Amino acid sequence: MKNKLLFILSITFIFSCSSQLDEINYKDQNKRFDYSSIDSFKKTLVEHFKDDLNRFDKSKLEEIENKFITNTTYDSIIKNNSHEKFISNNPNKIYIFINFILLNENSDQIIFESMQSYLRYLTKDKILR
Repeated sequence: MKNKLLFILSITFIFSCSSQLDEINYKDQNKRFDYSSIDSFKKTLVEHFKDDLNRFDKSKLEEIENKFITNTTYDSIIKNNSHEKFISNNPNKIYIFINFILLNENSDQIIFESMQSYLRYLTKDKILR
């Protein structure tokens, strides 16, 4: 009887201590930024960092392109799951790429991951608190 009780208590303890994976709500996370215009997008990026220039390089926002170029194969980037690498290599295309995703009703997860890649670019060599 003691063994059974000890076993049950042990199992209960193990399950109570194990952490559950927190799932990210991509749709909610993506609402942090406004993609309706390039100016709105930049403004929400500044608000995200609370305009703290120690946390991000605001000058990089001026490099964001907003002219759509048709020869870029965004579909293949998404299909090959290389969107984060694409943004890391082409951070100035973040706005165009996100709008392509939105227009083509692709995954909220791709938007989130692409934005995370862009945020890493903005905060490169900065103090994160």
